[in-house]
Amino acid sequence: MSPDAVALARAYGVEAYEGDARYLPLPACEYDLALALDVLEHVEDDERAAAEVARVLRPGGTVLVSVPCDMALWSAHDVALGRVRRYSRRTLVELLEDAGLVLERVWSRGVLHRPLLRLLRNRTVRREDLAPLHPLVNEALRMSAALERRLPVASWPGVWLFARARRPG
Repeated sequence: MSPDAVALARAYGVEAYEGDARYLPLPACEYDLALALDVLEHVEDDERAAAEVARVLRPGGTVLVSVPCDMALWSAHDVALGRVRRYSRRTLVELLEDAGLVLERVWSRGVLHRPLLRLLRNRTVRREDLAPLHPLVNEALRMSAALERRLPVASWPGVWLFARARRPG
């Protein structure tokens, strides 16, 4: 949680709250869109967090979710980032459906990054591993992601999973 991020969002006129994902400080059935981007993997009780997202959505409302993919990629890096799990397609779909949401789409990203990640993550995380990347590395990753969007690989195993679901009604 980041009070600074909440303050910055509010300074730009965005309605923002700091809270626990398991107990959102929001009214039920109020929102058309919810984002859970890199959130659920940090929450021990992810079932409760998913149910809270479903609770605050209006009937027909949409949630977009991103989570890290595949426990086979689990490493010290995940621990350093405070994650408690990675997801398979099946576990993400079950989590969202058990929360009462209807899945519209699930897809992967980072398919082209996966082989490199497997090599790099099989070692201890150093402080510099969490530092910002060199601009050339960022540009190579950006180009790889742009290429991936043009290839039919969204159903292949990647580094991240994304899902779009809606609250029925």
